[in-house]
Amino acid sequence: MAKVSLLIIVAVTTLSHSWNDPLRCVRTGGTEPSLTSSPISNRDADWQLYFFKALRERTKQVKLPSLRRASLRKNDVEMRFWYDARPFAINGFVIRRSKDRWSAIGIRQVNEEWPSAVRQDNLGQPKSGWDSVWKQLIALGLLTLPDGTATKCKTGVLDGGAFVVEAKTRRTYRTYRYSSPQLADCDEAKRVVSIEAVIAREFRLRPSKRS
Repeated sequence: MAKVSLLIIVAVTTLSHSWNDPLRCVRTGGTEPSLTSSPISNRDADWQLYFFKALRERTKQVKLPSLRRASLRKNDVEMRFWYDARPFAINGFVIRRSKDRWSAIGIRQVNEEWPSAVRQDNLGQPKSGWDSVWKQLIALGLLTLPDGTATKCKTGVLDGGAFVVEAKTRRTYRTYRYSSPQLADCDEAKRVVSIEAVIAREFRLRPSKRS
């Protein structure tokens, strides 16, 4: 597995870009997004158990609470996009809409090896604006893609990085994972790669290193 210095969120990127811009939020309306939970299969449970245990070891350093257990208000939504390069690194990108205000943060390890210090950086407004970037992500299936184990995606790679997406509205939480989607031969995996590309472009971040 190739080592990564940094990710971006839910396919994800290496956040080696310097994040020094102050946090900027914009107000935007809209109804609660449609988000349907799906049952957890045995294969889903396996990857979730080990991934989220490793993720907690990192996010507790920046006091980022579990999204699964978080309480959201009506019309609020949160998405987390992680690059899973265990055992070396997990880095991520978080988008929130709270009280009609959008914000974005990056979560990244300081070093490429684990254990490492973890830092949280506030990101600025996306280049094309919040309404535009959110519509792009929704159109790519950010909230509706199935887990990679439920598709016919095949990569032929036994050991490589993966993208993990978490999403939550007031009532519903769901998560899914795609292993080495840039090498997969299915539409769902291509959409995950495109989600990463949108985030990287809109927030001026470098794409993740891929094994």
